[in-house]
Formats: sequence, C-alpha cells, structure tokens
Amino acid sequence: MWQRFTERARKAVFYAQEEAVKWNQSFVGSEHLLLGLVREDDSFTARILDRIGVSRAQICAEVQKHLSPGTDGQGEDLMLTPGAKQVIDLAYAEAKRLKDPYIGGEHLLLGLIAEQEGIAARVLIGLGMTLETTREQVQKAQKDAVDAQGISAELLTLDEAVKCLGTSKPTLYRLLGQGEIKGLKVGRQWRFRKTDLVAYMERGPAPATPATTPSAVPREDLEKVMAFLNYELTHSDWDVNDDETMHLSLAARALLADALRTGVSALHLEPDANVLLIRSRIQGALEEKTLPPSLAGPLTAEYKALAGLNAGETQLPQEGQVIIQQEGKDYDVRVSTLPTISGEAVTLHISERSLAQPGLSDLGLMPEDSERVQTLLRQSKGIVLVTGTAGLGRTTFLYACLSQVTGPGKKTLTIEDPVASPLPYVTQMQVNPSAGLTIAAALRAFLRQDADIILAASLGDLETVQLAMEASLSGQLVLAAQKADDAVSALTSLLELDAKPPLVAATVTGIVAVRLVREVCNACKQPQDVSASPVLKGLLSQAAAGGYQVPAGTVFFQATGCEQCRGRGYIGEMGLYEVLTMTEPLAEAVLRRAPVNELAAIAVSGGMRTLLADGVRKAAAGKTTLEEVLRVTS
Repeated sequence: MWQRFTERARKAVFYAQEEAVKWNQSFVGSEHLLLGLVREDDSFTARILDRIGVSRAQICAEVQKHLSPGTDGQGEDLMLTPGAKQVIDLAYAEAKRLKDPYIGGEHLLLGLIAEQEGIAARVLIGLGMTLETTREQVQKAQKDAVDAQGISAELLTLDEAVKCLGTSKPTLYRLLGQGEIKGLKVGRQWRFRKTDLVAYMERGPAPATPATTPSAVPREDLEKVMAFLNYELTHSDWDVNDDETMHLSLAARALLADALRTGVSALHLEPDANVLLIRSRIQGALEEKTLPPSLAGPLTAEYKALAGLNAGETQLPQEGQVIIQQEGKDYDVRVSTLPTISGEAVTLHISERSLAQPGLSDLGLMPEDSERVQTLLRQSKGIVLVTGTAGLGRTTFLYACLSQVTGPGKKTLTIEDPVASPLPYVTQMQVNPSAGLTIAAALRAFLRQDADIILAASLGDLETVQLAMEASLSGQLVLAAQKADDAVSALTSLLELDAKPPLVAATVTGIVAVRLVREVCNACKQPQDVSASPVLKGLLSQAAAGGYQVPAGTVFFQATGCEQCRGRGYIGEMGLYEVLTMTEPLAEAVLRRAPVNELAAIAVSGGMRTLLADGVRKAAAGKTTLEEVLRVTS
C-alpha cells in the first residue's frame, strides 16, 4: 500500500508520527493523521479545505481538545492504530472511486471522514464537512485548470527545494537527471519553481528509468530471471503482472531480497559480453550464478535509482546508500558502480542495522588474548592499531573496543570512512574529501575538543600518524584501523612512513590483527588425516613457531557439506586474532629499526600468537578447518 502513496501523502504520515511523538503516544491514530495532513498550507488538501470554508487552525484547535499527553511514548517508529489503518483502506477505496492511481492527501481526508468513529471524523463532521460535499469539492478541484491556484510561483534555491521535498541532494539531482523535476540554471546555481515541486509531490512516484528499455531485453531472458528468483517472488506480496518494466523492477528487488535472506555481505553484478555474473559473498567466500547479459543494464539502472545515483552517468564511479527493510529488520545497502570495458559493474555492500553491536566477549578471542586486549583498553592513553583487510572484521572489532571503553563518563570522537553504524555516547563523523574533511583535518580538530577517546578510520600517511601520536601524548586513547597483513607489518608500516622510532615506541601500546574464517558445520564435519598432506603438516610446524604447539593426538576436521549448511560445509564465521603488545624488548628493537623477522620473534616471545597459530588452535578445537586457516592466512 505504501508504494501507492504520493510524496505529499507520505509526508503527511511522517508528520502524523511526529505529532504522536509530541503528545507522547505509542501509536498513530486518526487524530494524528489529521494533524499531519493539515500541517502544510500549500498542499492540495489545504486548497480543498479552503473551498469548503474550514481553516486548518480550526481543525488543529478542535483535535487538540481531544488530546492529552501520554506517559508511554516509545520513540519515532510508531505503528498505526486499527482505526488509522481503516482510514488508509478507506482512502484507497476513495482513490479507486475517483479513478486515481495513487493515494494523495485528498483521499486521506476523505478516508478520515468515511471512518466516522474516530476523533478525526468527529472533528471534521462537527465542522460541517460531509463525505459527499468533500468528495464533490475534490472532483471540482481536480478539474480546475489552474493547478497553481493559491501556490507561490517563487524560485527556490537547491537547499530550499530539498527542504520542500523532504528529500536529499543526491535524490534531487537524480530526479533532475531523469527529468522528473524541472530546474532552472541561474549562472552556476540551480533554481526551482515551487509550483513544479508541488506538482511532483501531488502525483504518484514514477518508476525508475532503465538504462536498457524493456523491449531490448528478450522475453526468454525475462522468463529466466523470473524463474531464477521464483522463491522470492512467490513468498512476497508483490504484484506480479505481465508488464515487462515491472518484471525488471521485481527482478532487482527479488535479487536483493534473496541476498538479504541468505546472509550475503556483498552482492556483485559483473557484466560480460556473454553473461551477467552474479557473485555473492557469503561468510567470506564468493559464490556465483549467471544471468543473461541483456539484464545487466536494467538491473544496474534499478540499483542506481534505489541509491539515488545519477542514472545517466556511466563513465565515472558512483557511490550511494539506502536503508532496506525486510522481515522486520533494517539493512544498510551501500551501492557502488564501476565503469568497465563490458559495462557498469555494481557492488552492493549489505549490513544489518538491527543487529546488536557485539562486545569483545562475542568475537571469539581466546581468554589470554581477550585479557591482553582488555589491558590495552584500560589504559588512558596510547595508540591501539587494528589491522586487517577491509571487510574481514576490522570495523567490527574496533566498534567492540569502543563499546568496551566509551560511556557517559567519556567523550568519544570518531572519523570514519564511512560510518558503519551509529553508536551510543559517540560523536561520529564521516570523511568528506570534497568538503575538505579528511582524516587529518578531523584529528586536528579533535585535539581541541577535550576528547578522552578517538577513533580514526586509517593512519595512512605521516600527517595522520603524527596527529595520532600528538593525541596520545596529550593523554588520549587512540584507536585506529591500519592496512597491513599482520601486527608486525602494521608496526613497521609506521616506520616506513618516516614516523620517528622513539615516538612509535612511546605511543603505540598494542596492535591487533584480525581475520575472519568460516566455522565448520558440526552436522557434517568429518575427521581428517593431516599426515596425508605435506601442506597441512607444514601448517602445524608454522603454528609451533607462531606460539601454538599442537598437542599429540589432536583430531582435525574437514568440511563435507549437508542440507543444514546448504552444501557449503560451513555455517557462520569467527575471528582469528594476533595481539601484539609493546614490551620493553620490542620497544628497544623498534628504536634500532630491527628487521621484521626479529620483531616478530620478539613479539612471539612476549606472548603474541600469530594469526596462523590462532587459526590452527581453533581448528584443533574443532571450530574450523586447516584448509580454511590456510585460505585466510596465506
């Protein structure tokens, strides 16, 4: 039903939620819908009321007589009361009666009167409004040739237009590019007629314009994709008809819905001359399927429209973000495009918003490693680096550290690229190079913000490293991500950036390297003869050198695959960790710029267990396999 609402009607519902929150109510009733509907004075509904002779002020005053502040308000995402839901159903019936394809504010007004029993109906009827007269005025207004009657023809700036539409700048640019909204170029600035914006809000939402027209997609290709996504289509309430454009839209929605349902963390659409390759990253590994190449353009266009990207720009990379709701869960979907010789490639990064942020105890750290990390975080100053490949647990670990140390008694500032998730008691910023907001600029500002804890997305150059060191020496705890293969490499990378060894030794208190491995399926795992593979035998000796000696008689397991794990042999993921702490011997080695091998040996002798050793230990415990450990550490 929500898809049938005009932009103006959607805003009325959002306003109704705000009214319910203002009165501290737990549900949105018909009275809140009425208050939301009459909030704006330049809407089609306002003109209807003017025709009838009822002022918005009268309506608000009468409704407020029936309202009293509640005591059990539950935030901003409120549900509709049964009466309010009935109003929506009646509004839909009125729209069909008037042969309107979408539900607008005028239909909501008719629905409020038709409901008869709610506060809104009693107020409107008490003011002399009847269903028949109001419906008659709606029909007359629709036939009125002067659509802009009572509406200002002033020119609005870009920011004013964004505010008027209740949208974002990227979305407004997309609407401009698709011709959905008209704009005027005054010098280098955009200006918009208010009448054009209101006309857009009063009509229904337009479908996304595909890069390839439906007629360019063979019918058999459409049938293939609909069969491929049959599960999602048959388990949804989507209206599946014979319209080819609708089939393309449904295919894009179903493909994304399937990714959300099956736990995909990244969905890749990679075009080729002969095939559209669909690759899904599940638990760190890629699985692939193929679709006809004619679908590449339309599916790409659908996802670009979803994320508010410029549909006409195909020669430059673009990035956007959208929040998707499915089965009561909210998902962040970051869409990025890449022009290739075969067409635009699209990647959708997916993360569940509603998941509770895991703590350190949830990440699979061995007890001794957990205690070493806790010791690092209990210090009031110093730099703690978290290193690893992007997408393999680095941000999750940093957020777990933040949840451990931040709170009402600490001022915490972050500069991220991008912000992965909102955190309590944390002031978060996102890198914006076009506006001059770099990591270095943010760190420089943080030094004047009386912060206790600072998180930086990366220390990738000498300036950011020096600023992090300055913060540490000023008594602040600095957490930072670093791109390196392991903990010792992260340490030497600071020296390679020309950071002074005495400052590195004095400020860096610890480094944690992170990798994610898949957990072996307990339902189908089978014992494995390690002695039959020289490669796996070699892993055991490397683990011993890295701080873990495999006990005699240890049984390792291999993945096989069953119905429970969908033939993968693995279910879930867990972390491998390498925790380096700055001991005196290691600090002395840093001062004399000792080689990597010597630094690693000193770190192991000081209690560090390498990533490979931690993986072998977890494989020995039956949690994963040696093949999986080899995959992520080689």
